[in-house]
Amino acid sequence: MEKIPTIKLNAVASGRRLVLDRLGVPIVLAFLWVDTQYLAEEIDQAVRERYPEASQVLVANVASLRGVPGIFRGLAEGEMKKAYKETAAKLPAGRDPADYVIILPDWKSECARALGLRDISSKPAVAVLDGAGGIVGVHQGEPDTLRDAALSLLEMAVSEKS
Repeated sequence: MEKIPTIKLNAVASGRRLVLDRLGVPIVLAFLWVDTQYLAEEIDQAVRERYPEASQVLVANVASLRGVPGIFRGLAEGEMKKAYKETAAKLPAGRDPADYVIILPDWKSECARALGLRDISSKPAVAVLDGAGGIVGVHQGEPDTLRDAALSLLEMAVSEKS
């Protein structure tokens, strides 16, 4: 299985640092754009129905921001922090937002490029990595296909782990 290179990303608001090839649990990465952000909640809910605990599976929204000019970086970070706070407020009591609301700004689009993703603004994507950074699979396509693709790839990751 092909592995993702060592990529370190810092989560918005929580500051949690994720090293994608050393997580220890599978992760679903959602690569969405402004007009497809609504899918983040849909994908997360579908995953959490099957795997309710972050100790089983992580879900992260990767914001591929290579094209954002430096002058707008603060504005982009502010919007991501706002989304983090809104989502964290909806979590059940006792859930640590750092484990359940993971928004990863990827300022150089390093993660998207490593997974072969292009033009996320017109075609959103999901990818699943196993706990050691193995690339289980990548799906880029129409918004209505992402949820099922994420679940299918995640099942492969979990069955390989067993």
